[in-house]
Amino acid sequence: MTTDDNLYWYHGRTSREAAEELLLSDEKRQNGLFLVRESSTAAGNYVLSVLYKGEVVHYQIVRHGEDAFFSIDETTITHGLETLIDMYQRSADCLVTKLTVPIKKDPPPHDSRRHGRTNLLHRATKEGNYTVASELLKCGYRSLEAKNEEGQTAVHLACRLGINNILEKLINSGITTNCLEKL
Repeated sequence: MTTDDNLYWYHGRTSREAAEELLLSDEKRQNGLFLVRESSTAAGNYVLSVLYKGEVVHYQIVRHGEDAFFSIDETTITHGLETLIDMYQRSADCLVTKLTVPIKKDPPPHDSRRHGRTNLLHRATKEGNYTVASELLKCGYRSLEAKNEEGQTAVHLACRLGINNILEKLINSGITTNCLEKL
C-alpha cells in the first residue's frame, strides 16, 4: 500500500483542534479515518489522529535517531513514516482501530520516508564531481546521510561506482558508513 497514490494523508502543521474538526466533519465518519500531522510539542515527531466511535484519538509518532525510523509504541520501530502507516492499515496492533481511510492532503516530507529523493550530494557523487561534493561537505551540508529513491546514501553510491576520492572525502567528513541500503 505504499505507492505514492496512498501517501496523501499528511497535513503538515495542522493543529490538534483543526485535525479533530477535519475528522469529525468528514462525511464518511467511519472508524479508522485518519490523518498525520507534525507534532507541535516535540520537534521531528509526528502525530497520528484517528477517528474511533465518534471520538478523535491522537498518537505521538516518535522519530528514532537522525534517519527516518519511527514508532508509536516504542517496541515496533519502522523505517519510514509511510511504512508505519501501512503497518497500521493492515493491523490495529496498539491502536484503538485499524487505519482505514485517510483525510487526503499531501504526501509526507521526503526526510520522513524510507526512500527520500535524490539531493545535490547524491548527484555530485553519481557524476563523480569531486569539486561540488567537496564544497557541499565544506559548507556544512546537512543531508549527508539522506537516501535517494533507491535507498542509497552518497557513501553507497561512491562505493558502488568506485569513486574513491569522493568516498574518502565523505568518510573524512564523519559520515556514517554502517547505514544499510535498501535490500
